[in-house]
Amino acid sequence: MHCIAYIAGLVASDGHLSTRDYRLKVVTYDKRFAEYLTRNTSLFKVYRHGKVFELYCYNKNLWNTLNKDYRIPCGKKSNTIQPPKELAPTEAVDFLRGLFDGDSSIYIVQVKLRRKQQVYKYLLPRISFKSKSEALTNWAFNQLRKLGLKPYYSNEPTFHRFFLDGFTNLRKFHEKIGYRHPAKRKKLEGLLNFPHNYYAPVAGEGVRNSSPAEEGGPEN
Repeated sequence: MHCIAYIAGLVASDGHLSTRDYRLKVVTYDKRFAEYLTRNTSLFKVYRHGKVFELYCYNKNLWNTLNKDYRIPCGKKSNTIQPPKELAPTEAVDFLRGLFDGDSSIYIVQVKLRRKQQVYKYLLPRISFKSKSEALTNWAFNQLRKLGLKPYYSNEPTFHRFFLDGFTNLRKFHEKIGYRHPAKRKKLEGLLNFPHNYYAPVAGEGVRNSSPAEEGGPEN
């Protein structure tokens, strides 16, 4: 695996282009992901600093490609980075995959729903994506919609975030984008095998008005 669009997405999310030379860096806390990248890209050398794995690559052509074609600025970039322009559909998916390998989380949330005059707790699988760049977040959001997924935004004070909720969304994500990050891929596959309709009544609670957030957004 040596896909420039994927590397670009990964650097855009969890990486850095040096201002002093043609070095690029990716940072991860996951040892298996660091090993995966060094084994499958033939680009990076990995160094461990405590719990952090830093992957470095010195490559002038790649540095220029990421900087000019994928619009990744050198130096600090979290608030100013812009999405790439005019990517082919397959490149857009690879770039998106790199973003999600870096800047997404997968987990289950407990929400409450009304069912037949009773309030039930409902376990909802979720993928969360966040970035300080509004432009990059909006680009990822729109790409997901083009692929038939149904993300929705979350209002946050210091960054931009959206969610993908429910088994239908997560299954489409797995089929059309997927993770290369070993731990995230394993977790997503595990969630997709979770019982799809887990409800349990909440003791002492009858019908009440539930907010959209409690109902897991537009996709259950």
